Amino acid sequence: MEILQVKDIYKDFSGLEVLTGVTFTVKANEKHAIIGPNGAGKTTLFNIISGKYRPSSGSILFKEKEVGGFSPQPFSTLLVVNIDLHPDPFCSKRKRWAASHLMS
Repeated sequence: MEILQVKDIYKDFSGLEVLTGVTFTVKANEKHAIIGPNGAGKTTLFNIISGKYRPSSGSILFKEKEVGGFSPQPFSTLLVVNIDLHPDPFCSKRKRWAASHLMS
């Protein structure tokens, strides 16, 4: 079963294209990583999936229900994690705890 479907996501900010045609699926028990250079749109993609931003076009389905543009609350049961893995002396205790538990 496909838990998450991201279909042809496009996002622009005042004409600046940030995401164009992003498409992928995540099936039950799969793990995925979003990697890329600075400015590639990784955080924007996470913000769209979590509901913080609305996509300019495209759709996001969670358990076959459209969720694109909804508030983040429906995702409280979906583990979507965005952690900066670079050492940072100012990193919060919560991020360090999450990183240590996810990496073990």
